[in-house]
Amino acid sequence: MATWYFTPNSISFLVQAVLCVSIMAYMAYLTLRFWQRKTTVNSTLLLVGFFFGLTGFAISSFLNVSLNPFLRLYAVSLQMPMLALAVVFLLQFAYYFPSLSPRHRWESRITLGLSLVYMLSESLFGVYRLNLLAHQEVRWRPAVLDAALAACSAWLLIILFRQTIRLSNEHKLRRWYMALLHPCGRMAYAVRNFGLIFTCFMGLSVVEIALGTKWLPKEIRDVTLSLIPLVAIAAFTLTYLNALPETTSFMVRLISVTLVTVLAIIGVVGWLIAPAFLDRLSAEPLAQPPRSLRFSPNAQGGYDIQPVTVAYQADLGTPINVFPEDTYEIGLNFPFLFYGQSYDTLFINYNGTISMGEPLWVQQTLFYYGSVPGILSLLTYFETDPNNDASGVFIRHDPDKLVVTWHQ
Repeated sequence: MATWYFTPNSISFLVQAVLCVSIMAYMAYLTLRFWQRKTTVNSTLLLVGFFFGLTGFAISSFLNVSLNPFLRLYAVSLQMPMLALAVVFLLQFAYYFPSLSPRHRWESRITLGLSLVYMLSESLFGVYRLNLLAHQEVRWRPAVLDAALAACSAWLLIILFRQTIRLSNEHKLRRWYMALLHPCGRMAYAVRNFGLIFTCFMGLSVVEIALGTKWLPKEIRDVTLSLIPLVAIAAFTLTYLNALPETTSFMVRLISVTLVTVLAIIGVVGWLIAPAFLDRLSAEPLAQPPRSLRFSPNAQGGYDIQPVTVAYQADLGTPINVFPEDTYEIGLNFPFLFYGQSYDTLFINYNGTISMGEPLWVQQTLFYYGSVPGILSLLTYFETDPNNDASGVFIRHDPDKLVVTWHQ
C-alpha cells in the first residue's frame, strides 16, 4: 500500500510540475499559431520539449519525496533521464534563439549528438536501476554522469553568452565584456538574462557532485533542487514572454505573470512555515528509557520477543576499524542459527547493522531492507565523536557468545 508524505519538498516539486505543464501548454499553443502563420517555430518548439522533460523531472521528484521510502526508488530511477531529455532541448534552444548562426550549424549538430549520448547513458542506467530493484538491489549513479551534467551546463552558458555577444554586436560593435554587461537590443538582453538564470543549472550540477563526495548533506541538496529550479523557471518564463514579439496580448502576459508569481509563492511558503511547526514538536515521545529486548527462537521457525532487565556490560572488548562505506568481517567460534540456518561468518556495519553470510551495504537497506539476512535493529547514520576516544564500534568475542557495541 502506498503511503504519501506531503512536505515542503513535495509541495515545491508539485508546484514545479504544475508550472511546467502550464508553460508547456502555452508554448505548444504558440507553436501552433506560428505554424498557421508559416513563421519560424524552432525556438518555441524546442521549449515545448524542454518543459516536457522538466515536467517529467518535477513529477518524478515529487514522487521521490512523497512516496514511502521503498516505493520512492522507482521514481528516483526516472529523475535524471527526464532531466537529461530537458538538457538536450535546452542546448538546442540556446543555439536557435532567436536564430541559428550559420557558422555554428555543425557545432549545434555535434552538441546534439553528444547530448543525446548523455541522455541515452542516463536512460540506460535508469533502466538498469529499475531492473536491480526487482532483485532488491540499489545502485548509486556513477560520478561520471554528474560530471557530464556539469559539462552540459557549462557548455550551455558558453553558448548563451557567446550568442549574447553576437546579437549585441549586430547593433553596436563593442568589446565582449561590454556586450555582456550592457547588451544592445531586446534579444541580446534576453539571451544574456537566460545565461544568468541558467547558471543555477551549473550550481545544481555542482551540488550533485558535492553530494556524491559527501561535501554537502542530503538535506541541502533537497532544498536546492526544490527551490532553485522553481525560481529559475519563473524568471525564465517571464524573460521569454517579455522577449517575444507582439504575439501575446497584454492580458495573456498579465495572467502568465500572475500564475508564475502565485505558484512561486506557494512553493516557497512551505519552507517558511515548516520550521515553526517543527519547533513546536515535543521531543519527549522520542526519548525512550534504556531497555533490552530478547529474541528467542520458537517452534514455528520465528522469534519470540520479550523485554528483559537491562544488563549493560562495561567491558566493551576490542575496538574495530569499520567505516561508513565499509564492513567488518568476523568468523564465529560457534554456529549461529538465524531463522533455521547456521552461519559461521558475520559482517558488522558502521550503521548499526549485522548481516549473515555476506555483506549488507547501506544502499541495499533502502529497498525493503535488502535481500541479505541480517539484524537491523539500530539501522541509522552514526557519527563518531572526535573528542571522545571511547566512541566507536567494539566487539567482545567469547567462546559461546559475541557482543557487538556501538558506543557513544
